[in-house]
Amino acid sequence: MMKELETSWKSGDGLRIHARIWEPEGGDCRGVVVLVHGIGEHTGRYFHVAEAFTGKGLVFFAPDMRGHGLSEGKRGHLPAEETILSDIDGYMENARERYSGLPVFLYGHSLGGILVLYYGLMRRDGLTGVICTSPGLRNALQEQPAKVMAARVLGTLFPGVTSPRVWTLRPSAVIPKSWRATGWILWSMTGCHWALERSCWG
Repeated sequence: MMKELETSWKSGDGLRIHARIWEPEGGDCRGVVVLVHGIGEHTGRYFHVAEAFTGKGLVFFAPDMRGHGLSEGKRGHLPAEETILSDIDGYMENARERYSGLPVFLYGHSLGGILVLYYGLMRRDGLTGVICTSPGLRNALQEQPAKVMAARVLGTLFPGVTSPRVWTLRPSAVIPKSWRATGWILWSMTGCHWALERSCWG
């Protein structure tokens, strides 16, 4: 069993960041796991992950990235890397403030996996450990240099432009109709060229 809470705060540039928190029932917590979710997602999709962590006595602290889920910001837009690092700083600061004295781990999935690895290299202080799943460090885009170049050029010249639907999250059992209807699952993105470069070792 676990208890679900919600909270929010302002990012460095004034956007409201929404977060879901799942705590072990009874409040006996061994540590905190802070989520950085994947591209186009929201944290409501991580209920089963929260069950796994809280079952081991860990708090699962899950913010919606800017432009995703219930957080403010242009839908699907990820700005410059320093802004994303600053956002993750905010995740960590809020988790530490709420759960003072507990070890804090950073967990990222997919695009979030790339982000937490980069964050771990750039911001090591106060981080107990990094967990990542499916970070896309090497992928099929390495064999498609024209797409990589186009992403770099468009991302540099027009960082806010929205791409066409070029990727898909599996529907049906993975994404219930109720979630799709909210608009929280995003089907187009902007501004990910720097993450793409890192995923292709560019």
